Amino acid sequence: MRQHVRRMTGLLLAAACAAAAVAAGRTPEPASSAPASASSAPATATGPSGTTSSPDQRAGSASPPAARPSSPSAKQFPKTGPGRSVPGSFVVASLDSMGALLIWQRVLLPAQETSVEVQVPDPRNLPGLAGLEPVIRDVQVQVGDQPVLLTQPLQIGRAVRVTLPEPTRSIALGYRLTGVAQRSSPAPVGRALVGLAPARVTGSGTSGPTVIGVTGAGVLSAQCPQQGTKGQFCAVGATGSFLTLPLAAEDAALVVQATLPAPNGGAG
Repeated sequence: MRQHVRRMTGLLLAAACAAAAVAAGRTPEPASSAPASASSAPATATGPSGTTSSPDQRAGSASPPAARPSSPSAKQFPKTGPGRSVPGSFVVASLDSMGALLIWQRVLLPAQETSVEVQVPDPRNLPGLAGLEPVIRDVQVQVGDQPVLLTQPLQIGRAVRVTLPEPTRSIALGYRLTGVAQRSSPAPVGRALVGLAPARVTGSGTSGPTVIGVTGAGVLSAQCPQQGTKGQFCAVGATGSFLTLPLAAEDAALVVQATLPAPNGGAG
């Protein structure tokens, strides 16, 4: 009997010790006063490639915007010479994408005049351009600040007498020449020859020389065929801008070689 009681007492003591051990194992550890590592670390961001970066890294990686390249300045034509400081004509022609020429022209006469004769030569007389259909449009004439009323329309190859509002030596003209481009064949697509024969403005005296400047993105070269062989070297410049040497009034005509762009930039 005593042995049985001792055995039961031992089992109870063993169970109590086991329960105490289990209870001790379930007791949570006290919370640490130090901040968690996740809260102390700076936030990171994940990029498309899976790399991470901190806010400081992201701020440092932002590069300043690239500076825009400066646009090339347009070639400056001379401020002196025929039509500007001495008798003659100064002509600037701008070639557009359709092969038309927008022209500004200034004439300085040897003496004051009350009327002048204006004639635009026919560019079909230039070599290789017999098939042109030239038309002069949007004609404007000005003396000082006064526009001049034309009683007769200007036409290619026809001389017209223009009465001026006051005696003057200086006359400005603006006009557009269409139908002056002829596509070359065989040649690269868009290649064309353009005939430029500016207006001849004469008074009672002898006309002075003419200087012609031609501009346009597609302008490749300019020659003066009425000067013969030396006319191949009458204009100086580079692609997009050429300026002739002073030309005698009867020789003031250019054949311009140009590349005209495809309509709508060639898009289908």
